Amino acid sequence: MQQCLVDNFSKLTVSVEEKTPPPADDSLSDPEICRTPTSEEHRIPELLSCPPAPKKRRGSFSTDVNESKKIVEDKEIIQIIFPPDKDSLSSTLPPKPSSSME
Repeated sequence: MQQCLVDNFSKLTVSVEEKTPPPADDSLSDPEICRTPTSEEHRIPELLSCPPAPKKRRGSFSTDVNESKKIVEDKEIIQIIFPPDKDSLSSTLPPKPSSSME
């Protein structure tokens, strides 16, 4: 088996061609050299004006600026919403109208 491999390797030949670099004056005409395209169609267009600044997003709620804060001055409503304690709640509320008023 080893003899077979040695015979196969001895039959392999590699041909190498040496390329010499072209002279300095012909370097631009060689089609194999990679270059950056310089034609007008490959240029980045110049901007004539700057884009506008980004605008701040509005909130998700569409409320009027004047209606965003409401001041409650009715003391009865405040005491109903925020009672000081259960015992004082009945004394601060106005008396209930009686059903016997006819």
